[in-house]
Parts: sequence; C-alpha cells; structure tokens
Amino acid sequence: MKRRWCLAALSVMMLGAAACGAQTGTGAEPGDSQPKGDGGPESKPKQPIALYIQNIYSGSPTAEEFTDMYGRLIQQKFPHIESIHYFSNATRPLDQVLVNKDRMDIVITSQATFQSAFVANSLHTDISGYIAQTKYDVNRLDASSLNLVKQLGGGKLYGLPVDAGGTWLIYNKDLFDKFGVSYPSDSMTWEQFEDLAKKLSRTDGGVKYHGAALPPVNYLIRNPYGLNHIDAATGKASFQDPGWSRFLNRIADLYRIPGNEKDAQQLGTSGALNLFRKDKTAAMYSPIVSNDITLAFGLEDVNFDFTRFPSMSDAPGGVQTYPNIYALSATSPHKEDAFDVIAYMTSEEVQLAKSRRGGFASLNNDSIRAAFGQEAPAFIRAKNLKVFAEPNRYVTPTFFSEYVSIANTELNAALTSVVTGGTDMNTALRQAAESADRKIEQAKQAKK
Repeated sequence: MKRRWCLAALSVMMLGAAACGAQTGTGAEPGDSQPKGDGGPESKPKQPIALYIQNIYSGSPTAEEFTDMYGRLIQQKFPHIESIHYFSNATRPLDQVLVNKDRMDIVITSQATFQSAFVANSLHTDISGYIAQTKYDVNRLDASSLNLVKQLGGGKLYGLPVDAGGTWLIYNKDLFDKFGVSYPSDSMTWEQFEDLAKKLSRTDGGVKYHGAALPPVNYLIRNPYGLNHIDAATGKASFQDPGWSRFLNRIADLYRIPGNEKDAQQLGTSGALNLFRKDKTAAMYSPIVSNDITLAFGLEDVNFDFTRFPSMSDAPGGVQTYPNIYALSATSPHKEDAFDVIAYMTSEEVQLAKSRRGGFASLNNDSIRAAFGQEAPAFIRAKNLKVFAEPNRYVTPTFFSEYVSIANTELNAALTSVVTGGTDMNTALRQAAESADRKIEQAKQAKK
C-alpha cells in the first residue's frame, strides 16, 4: 500500500511520509531532560515519528532553505523521522504556538530571543544528561559560541550553536574603479575603512555616492568591545559607560563624512542594503549580522568582492559571535530524538556540507573553514573566499538580560538622532537610557 503524503497547515513536509494527525501539545515538564534507555545495540527499533522545529528568532532560514540545507541529511541519518515540519515566526508565531499548545521538538533561537522568549516561556531544558550519555564532545565547537550559549543559560547548556555568527564586508569594484580608489585589503582597521569611505563619498553627475552603508543596529548588538547593554547590579541600561559614547561616536563619524550622510531609513537594515544592491550607489556594505553569505547570491548583477569586516584597533576582538542556537524544547515528547538531531547538525558531515555552500560552521575546524563556498554558485566561487578560511576572534559581554533587545533599540534610536538630527551624544544617550529603563520596567510589570 502506498504511503500517504500530507501537508500540515503552515508546515513543510520533507522527504518521508507524514504522520498525519501527529500529536500537538504534550504537557512535558520543563527540565525533564534525562535520557531514557542506554541507546545501545539492544535498544528497541526506533518508532516512526514526525519532528517539529520552531524558529522563534527570524524568518531565516525559510522552510525550503532548511529542507535543502539540513532536512535531507537529517532524514538520511535518522530514517525513523518520517517528516519534518519547520515553522518560523512568520508562518507560525510563537504566541500562537503557546496558546494552541502546538508541538515543538527543537526551538531555534539566538541571543536576541533566548531569554526574552525561549526561557521566559519555560521552553528550556538542560541537555547535560544527553551530552554525558552520548559522550558528545563540546570542545569541538567554536569556544566563543559555546561560551555564549552557556552564559545565556546561566552556566547551563539548553542548546548547541549550529549556525555560527560570522560577518563580512563587500565592495562594489566598479565604484572603486570609477573613482580611482584602490580596493580594500583583506585586513582593515576601522580607520582605514573610514579613509576609504572619505575617498569614495561624493556627488558625481547629479548622483550621490555613499562610501559605506552599514546598519548600526546590528553593529551595536555585536559591538567589538563586549559592552553590556544592561547593568547586572541594577537591571537598568548601562549607557553611562564611557565605552558606549566612544563607540557610538566612532560610528557617527562615519556618517559625518561629507557625502556619506544618511537619513533614518538608510541607516536601517533594508535601507543600507538597498543603497548597495538596488541603487548601486554604496561602495561598501555589510549586514554585520550574518550566518552565511547567501545574501550575496542575489548580487550577480553587481561587480563586487568580499573582504573582512574592519576591526577597531583598540578592541580585543572582532564583532561578537551571534550564532543560531538549536535548543531542546521542554514540551517535546521526543527529547532523545530531538537531541540526536541537534547533535548531528553540529557533526563534521553536516557542518562541512554547510560550509561548502557558504554557511558559517560552528566547529573549530580548519579544514571545514577551508572548504567554504566550494559548492556556492559559480560567480561566488570566483570571489575572494579565502577571507572566510581564517577563524574569527570574538569577544563576549559579561552579562546577558532578556531586556537587551529593548536596550539596543533605544541605543540605536540615540545614534540615529545624533546622525540625522544633530543631537548631542551625551543628551542622546541619557534620553535613550531613560526610555530603555522605562520600557524595561513596563515589561517587568506586564509579566506580573
């Protein structure tokens, strides 16, 4: 008898036959992470299951991208997983999931949503029991990403970093050639980056050309100094730290360059990208937050190349690590299977496949980094991919709070007011701190 295939609403069916009418809502107790059974050769054959994955961080990857990157490999490795249903916040919002008690076996989160959404809704469960039983070697992972996950969990591991948080800079070679400016080196300081922006910012033939376009909101959350957004002792915004004023002024100076001024829209993530991709008037661009280089796959009509993101000469490392964290859901009825899948996604096999296609691996492995982009589109393979072969140097804040996103939004508003409205930096930071503290308190009261 032929297997029946079904497509659940807002979900994606991958490869195997679907378990139509699969369970939703399990009532599992948070923290119940101890594995049952020894998993050895005498264990009973695995029963067919469906796996539910909920991305609470963003709409990326899409269901199709997840299937292409991971889904097929997972089902080849674990044939008893007959179907995988992947959802993002765009297709199945977390609020809806919680109200309906929908199934979640694996939760994809990040620094931005780990505490404010994942932990706050008691979806977390300690995976140390599974790590011990399976003898999973955490030392294979990028140390900074692993430390970040531990810090977010207050010393406990609730998940593993699967997609590393790298970054990169791209530049429009035609604009450099047009204005007779030498291409960026593979290792630039921020000062050298600013100098290039000065040489490239101008109006020519009635067209305004921007030397550089970056979304500051992403740079603030990944600041290379490890500055804390929230004071651990008071729970309030820590913008009085002089390090913030110095850092924001460095960014503001980039947009004070004559010809490189930006309006509020152009300082946003889509606005900065449009200057480079759509208008082709920005000579240099970086998304700053990135787990791969697939954004560049859509730039075939731009004569560009890659280089490393510039480093602050007085900073202890590059931008902060910002991995996607794949965590075990406390409500999953298939915790062992879910952990096995998460562990497999950090295997050399999967991470190598991802690196070859232009994704940043979460393993500390030189050979995997060296294979970066080997299976990317042909025009990408012709680019300067060697810049991705070297490990990044990361710095991590000493304190994380579920209210970091609130603080970062206000910090970005402060910078925007300085750049676009001429507000004094000290005034902008004071107002941002007051607004952040007020909104943090409102968020705390709403939880009572």
